[in-house]
Amino acid sequence: MNDSFEIYRAKETLIKGRTHYDYNKHCNVSGVIDLLSGGVNLKAMKMVEESTHILICGVDDIQIGDYVTCNGNTKRVYEVTFVDNPMNRNHHLEVELKFLPDQEIEE
Repeated sequence: MNDSFEIYRAKETLIKGRTHYDYNKHCNVSGVIDLLSGGVNLKAMKMVEESTHILICGVDDIQIGDYVTCNGNTKRVYEVTFVDNPMNRNHHLEVELKFLPDQEIEE
């Protein structure tokens, strides 16, 4: 079963001396996501999910630092930490992700 993933690129701008990020939808890909490792920890008196995932998808322009959402859910955001094109065969990408529990994409 394939899901739809939205890939966003952050554009940094300065507004009144403060850094502001605009998230622009870069592309959509179809694929599957799986948990590599993870758990729930207590940080600053708050339960926080820490996890690393892998996205298996078709070959597209995905770069380290991009953000990923699944099926339009902009409250569950992942950051791309590594992109691998196994053996450079252009068959599929293996994209390593880090879940960002406090991040939300505003379009």
